[in-house]
Amino acid sequence: MAGAAPEGAAVTLLPLYAFVETYRRSIVRSRSTSVIAFWATEEKAHYARRGLEWWFNAPAPGPLPAGQKWQRRDPRTHSLADLNHLAHALTATGVGSAGDVFTAIGPYATPAPWAHVGTNPSWWTDDFRSARNRALRGRR
Repeated sequence: MAGAAPEGAAVTLLPLYAFVETYRRSIVRSRSTSVIAFWATEEKAHYARRGLEWWFNAPAPGPLPAGQKWQRRDPRTHSLADLNHLAHALTATGVGSAGDVFTAIGPYATPAPWAHVGTNPSWWTDDFRSARNRALRGRR
């Protein structure tokens, strides 16, 4: 799917992949990494907002005037792996605004990053659904 991603996607979302890998390695090494302490930093939130702005041609997350929606890039250019990393980052960092990302993903969750950041890798689909449900419920 990376070949279908818009130009610049790899560079824009690379930090999100790196954060997931850093977190995964800290769990494997049995370091007691607090989920909140790891993800709730301004650096991670910055890259989550940057990814959202890039993928959806949107201003920084915040309320939009009534009736307006963010302008998304052509859905055929979306990389599912990239969108799953972006959705995870938006929810894990507390930035929010992940509803449109989950809508773009549709039912096509990818194991990464969900299997790498949960308490049990085999529960990744449950973690994805839970994050998606929270994000979509927040849009109503």
